[in-house]
Amino acid sequence: MIFLREWNKLDDSDITNLYLYLHGGEGNLFFLGSAINFTDSNITFSDLNNKNVKGRTYLFSCHGGQGEEGNNVAWEFAQKTSSKVLANRGGVSYTKTSGKYYARTDLKINDRYNITAVWGQYSYNKNGEEKYWPGNPLW
Repeated sequence: MIFLREWNKLDDSDITNLYLYLHGGEGNLFFLGSAINFTDSNITFSDLNNKNVKGRTYLFSCHGGQGEEGNNVAWEFAQKTSSKVLANRGGVSYTKTSGKYYARTDLKINDRYNITAVWGQYSYNKNGEEKYWPGNPLW
């Protein structure tokens, strides 16, 4: 409930970029014991107010870009923020090197040489749009 309260009271009059560091799963975000998803939790994405983000939204959660439209957290935030969302389709962990944190991705390639865990850029339009690239993007 804390995330819902803080998100909805967030002043979006001057948001250039938005950074979200949350635990996640396909179609889900987890924050302090609360789950946010599309249908079966105390908080659903429809409870979150739309926000105006002028730049990009960075979703640093596991599986934020996993799933089809309607069960994809990145596409949902692209719609809610009218911004391009950078998210990962697989697992994400963080390592601290020389005082800075860096995201590490769970990059796996299956037997068809399809990348199953990569960063992607999501934007929302009538048909949805997504673009993937392997490894960590250049922010």
